[in-house]
Amino acid sequence: TCPGKCLQTLGVFTHIFTNPNFTLEITGDEIDGIVKVIGYFDIENDGEDPSPFQLTMAHFTRKFFVSLPPGGNYNAKFYLDGKHAWPTFTAVGYEDVAPILLYL
Repeated sequence: TCPGKCLQTLGVFTHIFTNPNFTLEITGDEIDGIVKVIGYFDIENDGEDPSPFQLTMAHFTRKFFVSLPPGGNYNAKFYLDGKHAWPTFTAVGYEDVAPILLYL
């Protein structure tokens, strides 16, 4: 382990029906520039479009993951087709018990 030095993984989760063109952009005092994160949707379906049954499963989410240096202050914004936008639903999850400070 490397307390206070290891990268911490942040997960931001949106609703299953979130437009796939959403991106998450993160800035902060511990990183240079902007980190752009593309979300993914992980239903196993052999490359086919999700079935109507799969799309009714409300617990599925589109996932955005990023690893960031600990101890920083970060801002996260969603963009849709290059314009600032906000998904209908978001939830945040941290890999560690001591979360980084994130402003959504």
